[in-house]
Amino acid sequence: MIIRKIRLRGIRSWEQGEVNFPEGFTAIVGPKGAGKSSLIDALEFALFGSEAFAEYKRVIRDGMSTAEVELALEERGRTIQIKRGLTRTSHGITQDPSKLSIVVDGKLLARSKAKELDRDVKTLLKIDRKLLEYTVLTRQEELKALLNMTPKERKSVIDTLLELDAFEKAWEELGGIIRGKEGYLENLEETAAKYDLEALSKEYDETIQRIDAKSKEKEALEKRLAEEKAKLERLEREAQKLEEEAKRYFEIKQQIQTQKDQLSTQKQRMESLNGQIKTFQSLLDEAEKEREGLETQLFDAWDELRNSGYQGENSLEALESFMAELDKTVQELTTAISINRQTLMEEQAKEEKLSGMENCPYCGQPLSTHQAEQFRRERLQKIEELRKAIYENQTLLEEKKAVRELFKKVSESIRRTVERL
Repeated sequence: MIIRKIRLRGIRSWEQGEVNFPEGFTAIVGPKGAGKSSLIDALEFALFGSEAFAEYKRVIRDGMSTAEVELALEERGRTIQIKRGLTRTSHGITQDPSKLSIVVDGKLLARSKAKELDRDVKTLLKIDRKLLEYTVLTRQEELKALLNMTPKERKSVIDTLLELDAFEKAWEELGGIIRGKEGYLENLEETAAKYDLEALSKEYDETIQRIDAKSKEKEALEKRLAEEKAKLERLEREAQKLEEEAKRYFEIKQQIQTQKDQLSTQKQRMESLNGQIKTFQSLLDEAEKEREGLETQLFDAWDELRNSGYQGENSLEALESFMAELDKTVQELTTAISINRQTLMEEQAKEEKLSGMENCPYCGQPLSTHQAEQFRRERLQKIEELRKAIYENQTLLEEKKAVRELFKKVSESIRRTVERL
């Protein structure tokens, strides 16, 4: 892995900056607080995220709400750019999902979770934080401690760092294994000298031939077994298909039986409905006949009213209006007869009172016989006219009453007929 460039913003002492790394060994120097450790922290944060830091409080710059790191490197001929960001909220400091990305040979792989980016880094770079610090990074304090060691201590640290002691131990173990194998080989050679190698070779060849024959037989049997398995699978599929067809057949048969039962029920219901229709038709015919008879009765009733002098419309409203006028006429005739009778009684009383008088009842002057007779004839004529008027009104009243009773009776008949219609 070769680190090419790192760009950071809001990381510890770095407000914003960019560093390019040349080929070979690079030493980062500067006074205390210049940002050397901040640069290493930014590098580890870009590569390992939460694996490098348990919390991000020591990573993000004080007073800033966001931070961002972009790292460019090469790995086995591929160019890789890794980007991470931090966001400070009231709930704490977390990685910003919108700033997570990794670009491999110009192809952007956007990531929504930090764990996905961690997985990509490990898959592409085959490196973890410990290996990075052992092989790529050396912090200032660690370098000082190494320089201040004695040669023996320094050799021990370097041997441990490069795991040289493990190589020495492995070499010693390998020497023991080699020596053991050499002794085993000498033993085999001594044992082989005791046997007829030609006979053993011939037996070996025959055994190989038998093994080849058995292998061919095995291959034939395996081929046949595969064919039988394929045949069995085909038969099982066909059997399963037949079972499904049988199941479907029984389901269809059950559906047909259900349809037959429903059809029988519908048929019975239809027969019942036909019987009801016939009954209703019979009742309808009877009602029609009754309606025709009622209409005939109604026409006869209106004809009877026409013959009795009614000239209005053939409606109950017009008939009721005519009967109201008739009632009014009867009342007027009754009132007129009563008035005429009262007047007649008054005139008859005057006749009886004035029949023996010699003086005028109005001026008191003596009346001659001729004048008296004249007054008497006028009173008698008036009485006769009143009697005639009373008779005529009485006769007309009886006629109107008879007509009213007739109209009332016919009107009730018409009303009942209309209600039945």
